Amino acid sequence: MSDIPLRKLRRHKNRGDYTPLDDPGDSESRIALHSPNPDMTRVTTIGANASRRNRDFRSGLRGRYVDEPEEEAQLLGDAEGFDGADEDSDEPATSPETPAPSRTHGPKDKSRTVPFHPPERLQSRYPPNTVRNQKYNVFTFLPVVFYEQFKFFFNLYFLLVALSQFIPALKIGFIVTYVAPLAFVLCVTIGKEAYDDYKRHLRDKEANSQRYLILQRADASSTEEGYPNTRSVPSSSLRVGDLVHLEKNQRVPADLVLLRTSDASGTCFIRTDQLDGETDWKLRVAVPETQKLAEKDLPSLDAEIYADPPIKDIHTFVGTFTLNKPPPTTAADSGLPMQHLPPSISPLTAENVLWSNTVLAAGSAVGFVVYTGSETRAVMNTSHPETKVGLLDLEINRLAKILCAVTFALSIVLVALNGFRGQWYIYVFRFLGSPPPSVRHWIFTPAGGLALRVPFRCVPTSLQ
Repeated sequence: MSDIPLRKLRRHKNRGDYTPLDDPGDSESRIALHSPNPDMTRVTTIGANASRRNRDFRSGLRGRYVDEPEEEAQLLGDAEGFDGADEDSDEPATSPETPAPSRTHGPKDKSRTVPFHPPERLQSRYPPNTVRNQKYNVFTFLPVVFYEQFKFFFNLYFLLVALSQFIPALKIGFIVTYVAPLAFVLCVTIGKEAYDDYKRHLRDKEANSQRYLILQRADASSTEEGYPNTRSVPSSSLRVGDLVHLEKNQRVPADLVLLRTSDASGTCFIRTDQLDGETDWKLRVAVPETQKLAEKDLPSLDAEIYADPPIKDIHTFVGTFTLNKPPPTTAADSGLPMQHLPPSISPLTAENVLWSNTVLAAGSAVGFVVYTGSETRAVMNTSHPETKVGLLDLEINRLAKILCAVTFALSIVLVALNGFRGQWYIYVFRFLGSPPPSVRHWIFTPAGGLALRVPFRCVPTSLQ
């Protein structure tokens, strides 16, 4: 039979039907493979250049990754391990055990692993479940309102004109004719903003005071058999890790992982029109491990839920449900030996979550709170209330800039025609400070009918 070059085989303690043939004079080692049939014996040769090829392979890696020591050490380590596997060894090949990955959350990492009935210290890390859509408070109301009004040019322009009338050299008419219109506009605006913010405060107060039932572990004071131990709390008192019981047409107070529904299939429907504007109902599915349990057994469950950091996307959720220890069954209660089962992990998606500010359309459900307050999807997708500005206000603001520029240019022309005599800059400011409309004189341009407000009394005597 012709010699076939092969790689060197690994030597194990249990060689089976492999018998080494010693040949010190030959540079190649031979191994006889005996078949179970004694009549058939095949002898193969293994080239002695296998170790040479491995050395060339390692030297090539070392020359290629000489500039990257970390990558060199990693790759050459793998190569040496590969070569060591080819060498003869009496020890069986063993692989080091890799420890199971553990989730460690840094100070800036907002992902969470929340067990059932978490401790008080863990719950205090997360924001309170309060809804606040107010735009102002007692200290910021007037400053913010004034800023929102005087950031427009026409309001700022008339404010400066009204203040200029307190200077005797710039005074043109009665001060009340300048201050009264501006004060009236500001009072109306302040009243409107105060009323709108008060209505927002009432809506927030109603949402925060709405009461919900949370499940608790059964204690000795529980008298009703078959019913869970519940406690009624306002929405603002809900925290991460609470088990919330929801009824039909009840608003979801926080982002919940759906654990159980009243439907045997473990599904329910929610209305999301207040969240995404869609009127069709959305299907949600409960966690299979908890759907099989009774509602009274959920508080005593040994499990935990992992959730990724909160994001704005309402169609994405990444999490897991880990059941550390199955709940006791009738077989365990009867004293029969039960086999210990390892923890079971189930993935969670957006179909297993009830987002805040949605409404349960039918049946009842039990959810596990994972996000509260500012970390809920509803709050993260809500923009801060801003002052509404109409297109007419923007157009008036643009025209006011144009009229002010034209008036300033006209005042410069009139002062220039007078030869810049005397305190000519005083006359420029008097041109810009127009008198009230009752005593205002208008000069119409030939084209377009644009009216320029030029007060007659502020024109120098030589130009009248």
